[in-house]
Amino acid sequence: MSRRIGIVSNHILNTGSVFGNPHVQTIWANIVKRYPKIKSTRERIELTDGDFLDIELSAPGDRGVILLLHGLEGGADSNYIKDIFAHLSSAGFQLVVLQFRGCSGVPNRLLRTYHSGHTSDLNYVAQLLRSRFGKLTAIIGYSLGGNVLLKWLGENDRNDLLRKAIAVSVPFDLAKSATRLGQGFSRLYQDRLIKSLRNKYLLKAKTHKLPCDENEIRRLNSFWSFDEKLTAPIHGFSNAEDYYRKSSCQQYLNKISLPTLIIQSKDDPFLPVSAIPEASRLSSNVQLMLTNKGGHVGFLGRGLDASFLKSSITKFVSTAE
Repeated sequence: MSRRIGIVSNHILNTGSVFGNPHVQTIWANIVKRYPKIKSTRERIELTDGDFLDIELSAPGDRGVILLLHGLEGGADSNYIKDIFAHLSSAGFQLVVLQFRGCSGVPNRLLRTYHSGHTSDLNYVAQLLRSRFGKLTAIIGYSLGGNVLLKWLGENDRNDLLRKAIAVSVPFDLAKSATRLGQGFSRLYQDRLIKSLRNKYLLKAKTHKLPCDENEIRRLNSFWSFDEKLTAPIHGFSNAEDYYRKSSCQQYLNKISLPTLIIQSKDDPFLPVSAIPEASRLSSNVQLMLTNKGGHVGFLGRGLDASFLKSSITKFVSTAE
C-alpha cells in the first residue's frame, strides 16, 4: 500500500448500530443535528466583474488564519462549517468562511453564480487574505468546496499563499457523482439540492434571460439535466459532460505541490467507491485518509459528534504553524 493512502479502521464508529449506515451518518450530521450560529463579522467583497462575495470572519486569533469553503448550496450556516468554525476558533485560529456567489442569503447580481470547477473567486479571496494577514495557515474545503480547492491547488503552485490544505468528502469525478446521486436513496440528497438550485434560478428569471424558460426549469429533476440546461451554458461549457470533465478535480491531484490531506469515506452516498483515486493518481504531497464508514461529511462516532473529523483536521493544520 502506498504511503500516501491511509485506511482508518471502523473504530471511529459504532458500526453495529444504526449509525454505521451511511445515510444516517449523512442526514444526522448535516440535517438533523443542530449547532449554534457562528460568532462572526460579515464583510462584502466587491469583484472586478461587478458581482460580490460575502465572507464571515471570526475574532482574530494568535495561531494563524484558516479559510473555509462550503459545499453545494451550503454557507456559513452549514452544520460542518459551524462545527469546525467554533472548534478551530476556540483553539486560537482566526476563521474566514468564503460563501460562494449567491450562498450568503443574498442573491448575487450576475446570471452566473458558482460551480464545482469555478476557482477564480477562491483565488481572489486567497490573494486578498494573503495581503491582509500574511500566508494562510490552511484552507479547508468540504464536498463541492473540496473539489474547488483541489482543482485550484493543481492549477498552479499555491505555496506563496498558504501552508496546507484539507478536503473532506470530495466528488472527485463529477459525472460519476451526478449519476450516483440519481440512484436509490441518494436521490433524496439530489432532490433537496436541485430544489434549492431551481428556486435560485427561478428568482433570477425575473431579472435575467436564462437558457430555458421557467416551466422547463421546474421540470429539471436531476444533476445531469440541470447542469445540461443551466450550469453548462451559463458558465461557458458546451454541455454537462464538458462541464464535468473540465471541472472534476481528479485530473489535478498529481499536480498539487502543497501538503494536502483528503478525508474520504468509502460509503459516501454522493460518490461510488470506484471514483476514489488510486495512489498512483496522487501527488507525493497528498495524503488520502480513507474510512470504511462515515457517509458524506458525517464521520460521526459513538458520541454522535464529528470528533474524529475535527481531531484529524486540527492535528494536520497544527503542524503547519
